[in-house]
Amino acid sequence: DWTHDGQYLAIGMYNGHVSIRDQTGQEKVCIERNAPVWSLAWNPSQTETVHVVAIGCWDGTLSFYQLSGIQLGRDRKLDFDPCSVSYFDEGNYLLVGGSDRQVTLYSKEGIKLCKVADTGDWCWVSKGRPNQPYVATGSDGGAISMHQLSFAPINGLYQDRFAYTEGMTDIVVQHLISEQKVRIKSRDYVKKVALYKNRLAVQQPDKIVIYELTNELDPFDLRYRVRDKIQQKVECNLLVVTSLHVILCHDKKVQMFDFSGRKEKEWVMDSTIRYMKVIGGAPGREGLLVGLSNGVVLRLFVDNPFPIQIIKHDATIRCLDLNLPRTQLAVVDSEGKCTVYDLDSKERIFQESNACSVAWNTEQEDMLCFSGNGTLSIKTGQFPVHQQPMQGIVVGFKGSKIFSLQAISMQTIDVPQSASLYQYLETKNYERAYKVACLGVTESDWRFLALTALQDMELETARRAFIRVRDLKYIELINSIEQERKNSGSCSEKERKTQQGIHLAKIMAYQGRFQEAAKLFAKFGEVERAVDMFSDLRQWEEAKVFASTSGNMDVRELIQRQAEWAEETGDSKLASEMYCAAGQYNKAIEIVGEAGCLDELIEVARIVDKKDTSALKKCAMYLREYGHHQYAKEVYLKMDDIQSLMKLHVELNKWEDAFLLSEQHKNKYAEDVYLPYARWLAEEDRFDEAQVAFKKAKQPEKSMMMLKELSQSAIIEQRYDDVAYYLWLLSEEELTLVERNEKCLSKTDHQHLESFEHFRSLSQQYYAYAAISKYTDEPFSSLEPESVFNAGRFLLNVIGPDAPFGISRAAILWALGKQGEVLGAYKLARYVFDKLGHLRVPEAWLQPIDLETMLIQSKPYSDKEEQHFICYRCSTTNPLINTSSQGSKDSCIQCGHPFIRSMRSFDLLPLVEFAPPKGISDDDTYSLLRSEPAGEARPQNDSDEMKGVNRMSFNEPESDASDTFSRYMLSCDFSQPGQEYSPLKVPEDVLKQ
Repeated sequence: DWTHDGQYLAIGMYNGHVSIRDQTGQEKVCIERNAPVWSLAWNPSQTETVHVVAIGCWDGTLSFYQLSGIQLGRDRKLDFDPCSVSYFDEGNYLLVGGSDRQVTLYSKEGIKLCKVADTGDWCWVSKGRPNQPYVATGSDGGAISMHQLSFAPINGLYQDRFAYTEGMTDIVVQHLISEQKVRIKSRDYVKKVALYKNRLAVQQPDKIVIYELTNELDPFDLRYRVRDKIQQKVECNLLVVTSLHVILCHDKKVQMFDFSGRKEKEWVMDSTIRYMKVIGGAPGREGLLVGLSNGVVLRLFVDNPFPIQIIKHDATIRCLDLNLPRTQLAVVDSEGKCTVYDLDSKERIFQESNACSVAWNTEQEDMLCFSGNGTLSIKTGQFPVHQQPMQGIVVGFKGSKIFSLQAISMQTIDVPQSASLYQYLETKNYERAYKVACLGVTESDWRFLALTALQDMELETARRAFIRVRDLKYIELINSIEQERKNSGSCSEKERKTQQGIHLAKIMAYQGRFQEAAKLFAKFGEVERAVDMFSDLRQWEEAKVFASTSGNMDVRELIQRQAEWAEETGDSKLASEMYCAAGQYNKAIEIVGEAGCLDELIEVARIVDKKDTSALKKCAMYLREYGHHQYAKEVYLKMDDIQSLMKLHVELNKWEDAFLLSEQHKNKYAEDVYLPYARWLAEEDRFDEAQVAFKKAKQPEKSMMMLKELSQSAIIEQRYDDVAYYLWLLSEEELTLVERNEKCLSKTDHQHLESFEHFRSLSQQYYAYAAISKYTDEPFSSLEPESVFNAGRFLLNVIGPDAPFGISRAAILWALGKQGEVLGAYKLARYVFDKLGHLRVPEAWLQPIDLETMLIQSKPYSDKEEQHFICYRCSTTNPLINTSSQGSKDSCIQCGHPFIRSMRSFDLLPLVEFAPPKGISDDDTYSLLRSEPAGEARPQNDSDEMKGVNRMSFNEPESDASDTFSRYMLSCDFSQPGQEYSPLKVPEDVLKQ
């Protein structure tokens, strides 16, 4: 036999071997049996995960193997030699025939189920028709026969638990509500099953097994365990189980056994039993309904040997059921009629045709359903039958769920109870309507029930319905109505009607029927409530209409409410309009101001009286916060508040307007304008303009503070040119603070002069260091070597032992040494490199310094003659740097005359400082210097100067006036050791030359 995919072939041999080969004929597995293998078959199921082969041996066994040769389970003893083994029903069953002269149906695990056919001789072959319940057999006598198999459903139902069989050996218990299932493997043929509460009875060929739930308190528990076994082979048509007994029905007999197998009772009926059902009761005292073929319906109790006749129907009983209070009996007979009897009067109260099964609702006493001809019919109370299409047989009805058996499967159908609900509402039976709704209706049905009950003042039913839909609004309404009823106590009929009318108006208002509610309020003298209702709804026009009918209502109050509502909803424009109409300008300004509605804000400001300064100030405050200059200016002008207007210009940086306003008021607010303006300019990096503004604000100290901060920041950022510039400006600021009268300088003036000298000197130092920094830090420099050389000399002469912040002495020495080598100042270079060796320098500098120190040793120990310079005052030759210990001065070592350097190349300028003799003022000195030398003829073309003509002449007259000053200096003795330097005193006659 081939596997279902055609990949492997199994061959059974007479020596007991089974050879499994692939498509090429190569043997894959060899299975050894103890007897000849006469028949085998592969399972054709495509849902199995592995290939399984069934092998029938002539040692009377049936065995199962996987493709790998591994045996599944143990050998099954057959008590005959199998001659034919084949699968049936897509691999769910096995057909086995052989020397027992019959064909037997087995499960796919090898469990014997039932006999299919007698062949009268050895059966050599049996096959099932694909997808059809037919079996063909062939015997040794040459007979071929065809048989049809019928698989009757085996199931049991109790409330929401349903038990059925799979494969005729396994029991599946399904919870119809939670859709959970559990499988119980019995490993034997199951003939009948029965369910009751926590009991499950299973009939097998030689015994009855009783199971019980492991947890009886859990309504969803599906774990069963074996409780008892009745080891008896019994035949029955019907099987039911109770808490303590198993009851069997066979033809006309009803037998009751306890769980140990002892028969306790037996009832013999007059006619064949067609239906039997357990209807509940205490344990050991349960009752049963029994329907006979002669139409008699009996009630049996397990503790009573005598049956009780309930009714006598006129046809064979097919199905029975009792309602919840056990007052009505539903019967379905063989003619397809559903009949309902009243058990007290024995009268027939309802009958309908086209029924094959019936079930009462286990939660509603007057509701039943029956099915037939593809239709489901639901009967509630005395109302007409509601029908809908449905396939299957009704076997249970619980709440809004109907259990329908379709073939071998159970279907749960949700049936809405809307039709029954509306039928009860039409008759105003709210109690029944609520019970029906509890079975299962939609949320809209619950709401309709609640509103209808509330309309008829059925408050309790309405409350419970609103609780179902979680509508707290209506629940609070019901509570308030009940509280008002309770507080009113006993009242007259008129008062009661008035109160009921007001309650009805409230209900209508809650339902959205506002016009009707308002009319009812007005009808019963509660106009204020109508106005309040429309106010809450923001229907102000309607509120005004009803307010006009009442003499107690004020329209301004409605306007106030409307304004408050507009404020709550965020409609700032409407709120401000309403508050303005009510005269509350401050509130209107606050609303539009918080919302940022500037156009509305200025409109409010324009209508406010100029005397209302509090409102206008608040309006201006909001406009200033939002930065709207024009509107705020308009408000301040309306208030004539010039100082606030000036602050507005300053805050919003409207400087032109601020300057113009200040000029209009004769600079009364100059300080209030220029000081913020200066700060703003500083923030905008416009420092020069900021300095001027500080001066105009008469705050020079703030200007100086700004320059100090700028210089400090520039030092940190190594912008030494900017540092020099800021310090120069700072020195100029110090100088402007000094009074011009030289004879009466105060102590403060002296301090300013000292500060001027200090900052001017620092400015020159940082400017010189800028050249050094560019040389040492930048990869390329456009500076001339002489400029760097002279800048280094100047710095070493003036910085002293403590260099200013940000100036590196090592960088100065390095630049001076390198440029000294270039310019031939080898002695100076050797000196500075020696100094560098004693300083703490960056590690990266150590090797270059050591290298330069060694290289300079190869140079002459002298400076080139052109690098020497003389003092223009005393003609003394000075060293390149001043190494004296007299302090930090860039001056002559002989006469102490300060060197006057060019700030571009830092070279010496040929200038000498002099002073006039005592008694001659500065103005007289200037006049003497401008006067013509005595005895010198004036050139004829003196008008050229007046005419703006520049003339060069090579025949100028000879004069020695220019040498007069030089001859006078040569005649002076400048060697005055120990004395402080003082300017050269020049006589009056020399000044005239």
